[in-house]
Amino acid sequence: MNWFRNQGEVLFEAASQGNESVVARLLQKGAPLEWTDSYGETPLSIAANYGHEGVVRQLIAAGANVHHKNNGGNTPLSIAAHYGREGAVQQLIAAGANIHHTNNHQWTPLHYAAFFGYVESARQLLAAGADINAVDKSIGTPLHWASEIGYDAMVRLFLEAGADLSLKDDKGKTARDIAKEKNKTNTLNAFDEALVRAAASGDMTRVRGLLDIGVDANTTNDSGETPLLVAVTQGDAAIVELLLKAGADAFQTTTDGSFLVVAAQRNGHDEVVAVFEKTFKTALSSAVSRGDATEVASVLAQGNPANCVFEGGRSLLHVATALGIVEIIESLISAEANINAKGETALHVAVRCGHKSIVQLLVDAGADCDVVNEDKLTPMALAEKFGLDDIQSFLRVHTQPTNSEIVSAVVSHDANLVREFLGRRDNPNATDETGQSLSFVGQSLIQVAATHDHANTIKQMMHTCPPDEELVAAAVSSDHNHLRNLLSRGGNPNATDEVGQTLLHLAVLSDAQDILAELLKTAGIDISKSNQLGDSPLVMAIKHGHRSFAKRMFAKVHNSTRHLDASELTVDVASRLGHGGFGAVYKGSWSGRTVAVKAGLRMDEMHGLRKEIRAMQAYVHVAVPAAAAWSHLSPHVQLVLEYMDGGDLRNYLYRKSKGEVMAVEYSTLEVAWVIANALADLHHEDLLHRDLKSHNVLLSSTNYIKLADLGLARNDASTMTKGVGTLYWMAPEVQDPDAKYNAAADIYSFGVILTELNTFQIPYADIKMAPVKVVYEVMAGRLRPSLRADCPTWLRELATACMAHDPKQRPTAHEIVKLLQRQLKVPMDAPTTPPSANPAAENTALSGLQTSNSTWSSSGTQSFSALSTASLVAPTINCSSCKTPQSLLNSECSKCAAPAKPAKLKLKVLNARLTKAKDRGVNISVPCFVCSAPTDATTDDCGECQYISTASDDERLCILVAILGRAGSTAGTSTWTQLPTLVSTAVVCPVCKVSHSVTDAECPTCASPALPASAKLDGLLHRIKTSGAAVDTSCHCTVCESATSITDAVCSDCEEPLWSDAVKVYYLCRRIELFAATKAA
Repeated sequence: MNWFRNQGEVLFEAASQGNESVVARLLQKGAPLEWTDSYGETPLSIAANYGHEGVVRQLIAAGANVHHKNNGGNTPLSIAAHYGREGAVQQLIAAGANIHHTNNHQWTPLHYAAFFGYVESARQLLAAGADINAVDKSIGTPLHWASEIGYDAMVRLFLEAGADLSLKDDKGKTARDIAKEKNKTNTLNAFDEALVRAAASGDMTRVRGLLDIGVDANTTNDSGETPLLVAVTQGDAAIVELLLKAGADAFQTTTDGSFLVVAAQRNGHDEVVAVFEKTFKTALSSAVSRGDATEVASVLAQGNPANCVFEGGRSLLHVATALGIVEIIESLISAEANINAKGETALHVAVRCGHKSIVQLLVDAGADCDVVNEDKLTPMALAEKFGLDDIQSFLRVHTQPTNSEIVSAVVSHDANLVREFLGRRDNPNATDETGQSLSFVGQSLIQVAATHDHANTIKQMMHTCPPDEELVAAAVSSDHNHLRNLLSRGGNPNATDEVGQTLLHLAVLSDAQDILAELLKTAGIDISKSNQLGDSPLVMAIKHGHRSFAKRMFAKVHNSTRHLDASELTVDVASRLGHGGFGAVYKGSWSGRTVAVKAGLRMDEMHGLRKEIRAMQAYVHVAVPAAAAWSHLSPHVQLVLEYMDGGDLRNYLYRKSKGEVMAVEYSTLEVAWVIANALADLHHEDLLHRDLKSHNVLLSSTNYIKLADLGLARNDASTMTKGVGTLYWMAPEVQDPDAKYNAAADIYSFGVILTELNTFQIPYADIKMAPVKVVYEVMAGRLRPSLRADCPTWLRELATACMAHDPKQRPTAHEIVKLLQRQLKVPMDAPTTPPSANPAAENTALSGLQTSNSTWSSSGTQSFSALSTASLVAPTINCSSCKTPQSLLNSECSKCAAPAKPAKLKLKVLNARLTKAKDRGVNISVPCFVCSAPTDATTDDCGECQYISTASDDERLCILVAILGRAGSTAGTSTWTQLPTLVSTAVVCPVCKVSHSVTDAECPTCASPALPASAKLDGLLHRIKTSGAAVDTSCHCTVCESATSITDAVCSDCEEPLWSDAVKVYYLCRRIELFAATKAA
């Protein structure tokens, strides 16, 4: 059979396969070089596409047109750059191809290399003179595209090549703006490192340009060097001054612990020293900078605070200590300066500078010798690090031994050291960093028993402490009296069973209020300890609907909001987490933990933030982000909140809509349950939220789900301020300036969030209507956010009831909680009871919302709820090292970088979970590639057509994760239409269950990657064999034209390579289509 119409098509096919011998023969016969296919591709274009360098060389030598443009306006060079074909790029450049050519979208070859991340191709183009600042139709440069996608190596290349940092796209954003907006951390690091390099090389223009686009003056490179450190090292006073004006911390230290100004003095950089002195005088105090004790005393006498702080959190005492001015230090101490301010205390500074007399002065004044700095070093440990023996000896007698030091001394049998430590710290119950106590270190204690009076106490603890297993057994059997007895004998209140459940977890599972109460009043109880699923007892109680349990545990761990000194708080302004109703929210650190810091900058924001602080102090709830502290450093106000690492619900749903695999999955029911409980308690206190929307629902892998932005909350009343909240989530009555509203307005907003949970889209995303028109239609009662056609009945009815136009017809938050509590007990995918024929008279809006009457077992052996089942089918796995939940697709832990388990083992774990989920009524089925019949996801063979998949473990894992990611939401599809015949070139996507062509590289509907060509070919051949269709499955060698089997890789006659699997799939599909068409005719 002749598969090609003419010599041009034969040349094109040979060029696409890289068959140099056939190309050579065809060129000798005069085959046309400029033959094009339907896409306008020539043999040179297709050879460049696949990177067949030998063929490219042949065609260029034969005179092929290197400037030919295909239908999209792309030349062979553009195509080679598109696919990263470095050899082809080099040859085409050498042949005179236009490196500045733009296609129909004004993309240059460099745009393609940048967009697809081919660094070497980009380097070749730049070396040939490509315009690094070329802009496309959206005014986007190659740097813009590389920054948006997150190719940090490409960004580094462009930065080193001198890309213009100030260029903005059609939305007014620089490349760094885009990287920050897309949260491309590595790309932002590339900009940060560029600032360090520019400072080191003395490039003032580049330094200023990077600072102008928002690079933090205090950023660091991989070696921990800051721009200011390298500028000081180089003695570049101009750049030092520029960085200090941009907010660089003047109190940084070098790698050996010296302050930068000291290092500059030591290296003779007098101009740099002068810049620092000027900064000190301006930012701190001219009196302290000069060491004028008389002037300091005069300033203090005028009432100026001794504890004032400056940029970087350093106080006057820090500065005076660093300069070694005893008189000023004494004046500040007399004025009640905070000796222990900040983690790096004045005592640390005195040690770092080697000022022994000042160390003694500070200790005598009450300095805490046990405080650790950011490097976890006490002043004594710092003295040991720098080899300051005299200071170390002095501090030793004033420093408490740590628990770990005591345990280590006992284990190492050092009786003298044990006696010294216990003499300085009377604590026989110390524990080390692993939680191992002195009462469990065994024979080591017996050997030192005669050396110290505490030994008998410790030995007694060893003999009387009951084992963990006994406490677990008491908790599982709900034996309160026995558990209380075990705890009174020194039993471990944090004992765990074999699967990591603590006694508190077991109390929640057993619904044992008395055991919970006993544990909460036991000293040493750890409420934050998580099980293997990463859930703390508090989160487990919330998930299982135990409101009273959750409230009691929350009351135990909650600390009152306190005022803090601004110096205690570090705010990373480069890590902006979002913008709330009354200020921007940034990532920060406080007391050694990561926090969220909400900062009010404008006067209206600061006023609103003060209101929010008062609201959060008045209303403390388990489902509201805990307000840890607040700071008021005039004129700014800052609110410190617990950090929610999962971001907000709106961003989560957006990423889900794009098919991204999430590290932690949250079901619709979980989110609705938490919000409803928060509203029920808020409304019970006669408060309204008034700005309820998906942006204000926060998610966390440890703190679960929280409701944020209480700044607009106020007492319920018949008439209230209008215009608060956000447009698309507002109830109709809120948008009407003449109407009144109450708690029902929050319920309407809750209903809108329910529609988002179902569709993943923002409200009204499916209609084209101006916002003003939307408001008008909503107020008129003619428009509500839509739901998917396959929305679960309970969710549709609840959302519809909540969004009733008449506020009186909406359910109350308390009624919603009762409904959802019943829904928690319904197995996943179980149908809800049909709408009642006689709706309850108390609220007609709730008619039809009654669900199954099933109730939870009161025994301690009840099964997990639907929420726990959802965790079973989540596409995550705990890190084997640090237990942090990770995506099954991660190659290493995102937290501790421990290598992930191999795909085979992950599949084994996932299959075991799916089998367990199946026992609970959750059946994850996938369509067979061949016949599309439902197949158990835990197997790789089809019971209907006996097809056995040849996909690798990695490929199967990717597909399963994508399936679970989509099935974990109400937007998933669990049914599909089976293919009517095996004689077909269609396949059902296992993820979204929509059919598409076998030849597609990915599903057009959900963008899930298709199987590799080899697996597709195997499946098509199985279809042909099973159906008995008379479809030609031979393959013709393009060299000797011999017929061979399509499964062969090389020709049996001439041993030349045959078509690739992708080409075989293409031609086999055409033959199947021809057979089907002939059969139909």
